[in-house]
Amino acid sequence: MSIAGIVAIGAGVLLGKKYAGLGEETVKTTINISLHIENHELDLRIPNQVTLARLKALLEPILREKRLLQYEDFELVIENKKIVVNDQQPLADYPLSDGDCFRVSFR
Repeated sequence: MSIAGIVAIGAGVLLGKKYAGLGEETVKTTINISLHIENHELDLRIPNQVTLARLKALLEPILREKRLLQYEDFELVIENKKIVVNDQQPLADYPLSDGDCFRVSFR
């Protein structure tokens, strides 16, 4: 293997990509987000194929059990990016990445 091939594989490892062979990378299936709920911040790893509506449905019973939801109706808002997200579209369709911040907004 050439030095260029070794450097490419090394760079891929540093960037969190796994290579089965040169040029073959695994597809990233999750993103790490921060979820802000009033005075609380939760770090979560979520599947990037989930929709915003499904993510809300998955989080709601957990947040209620932990008494983090004060009101009946809420929505999830992306704080750090100015994008409009369709609730039924997978999050992978949007420019979201590790470290993005979501906020629980009460209506």
